[in-house]
Amino acid sequence: MQLLFEFLFLIENFVNDYYFFSLIIFSIFIFIYALISFPAIAIVWLFSGYVFGIFIGYILAIIFTATGSLCLFLLSKNIFHSFFKSKFKGSIMKLENKIKNNSLEILILFRMFPINMPFFIQNVGLSFLNISYINFFISTLIGLTPLVLFAVIIGNNFTQFNELKSFNLDNLLSLNLLIPVFIIFIFLILRIILKNRKF
Repeated sequence: MQLLFEFLFLIENFVNDYYFFSLIIFSIFIFIYALISFPAIAIVWLFSGYVFGIFIGYILAIIFTATGSLCLFLLSKNIFHSFFKSKFKGSIMKLENKIKNNSLEILILFRMFPINMPFFIQNVGLSFLNISYINFFISTLIGLTPLVLFAVIIGNNFTQFNELKSFNLDNLLSLNLLIPVFIIFIFLILRIILKNRKF
């Protein structure tokens, strides 16, 4: 973790000197971070808001986190899919049958709570299901938005780098974040119920 903060500190100094070039470099950094699915990606989102502000920080964080996750999803689908499909065919088919009518809504709910499961396992695990890359990308964008946006806003409110270093991931789980997440959660649950209701 200390190595990550030291790297982010170097990036901060670089951004101050080369702002527009740093946008490209930081975008690549977020993409690779999400692709490899390193832990503590919320720290990167915080730093994005700290350095680039809320709007640019959010765009960079959400787009390149989703794109990196999508690339890992596609790599896993092409490399591991056939092996795991044959090994766990029965379980995978049962799960696919349960979510097929509400796949997008369930994926969004799943992506809204990335803390409950490592990012790498989420991205690779979902690749074993019959999920289109479009639904995966959209659900990642929508599902991660509350957490990413809140992290970016918090990062933007920091006045110095030492405040970012003292940040704890538990600080994200405040009432300000939980209220919009709860509203989205209720909306998606109601949508699933209505779609499956038999008239």
